[in-house]
Amino acid sequence: DETAQAYLQYVTEQKAREKTQLEFTGVIYKENMVEFLMNPRFIPEQDLDEHHKDAIQTCLAAVSQVRPLNDKQIIKIKEYLTPIYEEYKKTNYQKLTSKSPAIGLDLGTTYCCEAYFNKDLDEVEIIPNEVNENTTPSYVQFNEEDDDIVVGMTAKDTAYLHPKSTIFDIKRMCGRHFEDAQI
Repeated sequence: DETAQAYLQYVTEQKAREKTQLEFTGVIYKENMVEFLMNPRFIPEQDLDEHHKDAIQTCLAAVSQVRPLNDKQIIKIKEYLTPIYEEYKKTNYQKLTSKSPAIGLDLGTTYCCEAYFNKDLDEVEIIPNEVNENTTPSYVQFNEEDDDIVVGMTAKDTAYLHPKSTIFDIKRMCGRHFEDAQI
């Protein structure tokens, strides 16, 4: 009876160690893979697979520092990590099929422009402004009388009428002290 009890305790402790070992390898593996997959672009499957293999080796090396692994334990760890890798492959593939738009803003000193990447046409398209022009003057005017904000060509054309409430050449002001006379 004592022998059976001791054996049961040994098996229970062994399973707990195996579970802890697998969880530990999972944490190391996920940290390694998440960092690699932070790239918003699709990673070719061959590159992803190579990184997966490297991540497994990193896990095995870390666990082996505690206690050398036998072949059975190595197989068990690889089997444990396989479904996690499959989820990462799905996540990576979703990047390829994503319809999320990529936008770009050019905040120039004198003109601004907006564009987006059209995946269907595989090209960048400029978004025209409200008067159907590709660029907009980098001017903003605050009308104190009615809290109206005017931007673009209208603000530029009327800047001489409201010089104190019109902002332009803002990029030339970057890095200057607030109390600078030119600001």
